[in-house]
Amino acid sequence: MSKIKSVLTVLALFTAMTSVSMGALASENRVNTSSDINIQSGVINQGAKMSFKYEKVTTEITSEKSFSVSEGEKVYLTVVQWSGGWFAPKVKYAIVTNSGGEVKSEVVLGRYTDKNHTVTFSDVPPGTYYIKVINQTMDPIYGNGYIE
Repeated sequence: MSKIKSVLTVLALFTAMTSVSMGALASENRVNTSSDINIQSGVINQGAKMSFKYEKVTTEITSEKSFSVSEGEKVYLTVVQWSGGWFAPKVKYAIVTNSGGEVKSEVVLGRYTDKNHTVTFSDVPPGTYYIKVINQTMDPIYGNGYIE
């Protein structure tokens, strides 16, 4: 009788754990709503001109905050990124104008969570710009970064 109780207890625990895991996976794969695709700007690095964070991006999104570039100044974009699925993230980061026109861009391939990745943009004309994050994979992407 005690063996049957033990087997039933193990089966009950397994079923409960499987249900919780599947529920978590199902909630990760939901369709984006306006609150899911939000670039939040804040300060990550004290020397940063602008910083951002994004979550569950399936297509593309543009930062709410802008940054300025002076004559002859290089733009350094430092990011960490990961995906919500099996595929390595492939993310295009674009410097765009207020009207959405792309000035410069770079694709970053791979998961960067234990170290960051920095892209240098040279010859960016003076002006005020935004960062556009474009997901080029099938899975939702997550990440954050800053501009120096």
